[in-house]
Amino acid sequence: MRSEVARNEATLNVRLPAALMAAVRAKAKTQDIACARQVRMVQEADLQPVQ
Repeated sequence: MRSEVARNEATLNVRLPAALMAAVRAKAKTQDIACARQVRMVQEADLQPVQ
């Protein structure tokens, strides 16, 4: 289920290299979305079954 629809009930804390975090922030900014939402979207896409 997409995270925008599902209630967020768990948390995840991840330490990232500064360069990777900067890239995530830059990507989120280009899409005009929050950084955390960008991370959730990437996680969801990675977990989708291969078609």
